[in-house]
Amino acid sequence: MNKSILIFAVIVMNSFICQTVYCEGQSPDIIALETDGENKDFLSSLKLRERVGALGHDIYMEEKALVFEKELQDRGYVIFMRNYLEKVYPLSYPKKEEIKNEINIYSAQGEYEPAVFAVYALRQLNNVRVKIGDLTGPDKKTISKNNIDIKVVRYVAQAGNKRSYSVEPGVLTSRESTVVPEKTCKQFWLTVKVSQDALPGDYQGQIEFSAEGLPVSVITLKLKVLPIKLQIPQDVTYAHLYYDIPKNEKLQKKLLAVLKEHGMNSISLTGILPGYEALIDTDKIDFNIADSFMKVYKEAGMAGPVVLVDTIIQGGPSYGGIEKYKKLDTEESLAKLKHGFKMVIEHAKEQGWPPVLFYGSAELSNDGKVGVEFGKKLMKAMKEVKGVNIAVSINRPEGLEIIPWVDVVMYNKGVINEETINRTKKIGKPFWFTSIGVNRFTEGVYLWRTGAAGRRQYKLNGSMQKIDDMLTLIYPVDEEFLCHIKMEWGREGSEDYRYIYTLESLIKKAKDKKEKTVLSAVSRAEILLGELKNETEVDFPLESAVDNSGWADHPGFSDINRYEYFRWNIAQSIIELQAVSR
Repeated sequence: MNKSILIFAVIVMNSFICQTVYCEGQSPDIIALETDGENKDFLSSLKLRERVGALGHDIYMEEKALVFEKELQDRGYVIFMRNYLEKVYPLSYPKKEEIKNEINIYSAQGEYEPAVFAVYALRQLNNVRVKIGDLTGPDKKTISKNNIDIKVVRYVAQAGNKRSYSVEPGVLTSRESTVVPEKTCKQFWLTVKVSQDALPGDYQGQIEFSAEGLPVSVITLKLKVLPIKLQIPQDVTYAHLYYDIPKNEKLQKKLLAVLKEHGMNSISLTGILPGYEALIDTDKIDFNIADSFMKVYKEAGMAGPVVLVDTIIQGGPSYGGIEKYKKLDTEESLAKLKHGFKMVIEHAKEQGWPPVLFYGSAELSNDGKVGVEFGKKLMKAMKEVKGVNIAVSINRPEGLEIIPWVDVVMYNKGVINEETINRTKKIGKPFWFTSIGVNRFTEGVYLWRTGAAGRRQYKLNGSMQKIDDMLTLIYPVDEEFLCHIKMEWGREGSEDYRYIYTLESLIKKAKDKKEKTVLSAVSRAEILLGELKNETEVDFPLESAVDNSGWADHPGFSDINRYEYFRWNIAQSIIELQAVSR
């Protein structure tokens, strides 16, 4: 190799390492983790891993040249507004165009809407507090400050692999005050709950940001309430996975309330039924936990089927798939398994359970043809039990052979493409997407574009006491359920779906009318939805990252600004059709 090229390569590599790898205790973002209250033993364990940059997004070297005005320097901090779909890292840096003191948002009646800002500390900020008053609107009507939830975004150490981690924005927490270390950022997430009967019009209020010994800053919050009540689609299910459901009814109610507030209408869960091995070996099932949960579920007003995951058979060598198949692949074992499912179905009917969907198998094609052939045999046997509805997840093309023997097929990104989806529609099977990440794209526009009937995501719950595994959506802490920012992104996606669904419903009703004004409004609305459809790719490449941003790491809809373009214009079409169709 040419000596000069080698020297250049070493310089470039050293430069990369200097920007993305830090010595423990020296990096401001590690200090940010400590300030956020991470367990000291846990932080100590991070020394065994390499600290890496979050895919290069957490250091804005090109922006570091920005010199703040003297007023900001004297104030000791810089407030800035970044799109809530973009992550704010400890080492993020305000861009000039982001330095503002006003937030403008809009909402339908009955909608949750985020109002988000961040602060960059020019010196350590102590006793940081955020307060807000009522929002005042038309005819002196108000949206009470009690309907505005104020959260601080807590940083988490997120696993990259077994040897590395990155410091990421993660959990929304309630705190009376917080600390922001020097030369780091902290994001504040406000959620406005607009009531169903809120008077449409413009509302305004003030957010007060204060830090000990420093001048107070005021941010103006402007909210436009639109004359729209969004319709909720009844044929789409959001059922993300919660491992080992809480056995306490009070906690179950809290969990389901959090899910419902975030646009979800169902849940996948474990912890209420025996696994498939136990079903084979028993003539009696303890249904106490299941009965209790199903009662709470119905009272919570959840609309979708409960996805029962206890009975799943997971494919792949690391799960001992082939050994499981050998144990089950006998007439005696399958007969006992069918008897177990029959007991569950009969009990569910007697007790008036909501509809249930058995998660029969996951990714059996990881074991090749052996897994697929066993899957077909297993699903046929299960379907012989009257009343059993089965879902399976598929991540390889070979697994598609199982489709005819199941009720719902869940596709992972390894097989999501237009050909597979069209094939599934032709067979007449409803399909869901599983483990494609939770963001505004995957929970909203993408479901609508593909015609998917549901979403299941691995996984809802994780622990705050160990390194975050990149997939956790909810953290159970002290009898509360703290949400990751991905839950907020997902809620915005489900709201996008409701805007689209509401507009499509109005179009359908208006087509029976003859007035030119109505037909013109319908035409404009259809053109808009056609534009959205054309901009949204169906194929979901295997290499697409799933959780790196709030909008999409998917090539079909990667422009962050298009979300608001479409939502705003869809809202205007709804308002127009409502007006001309009266």
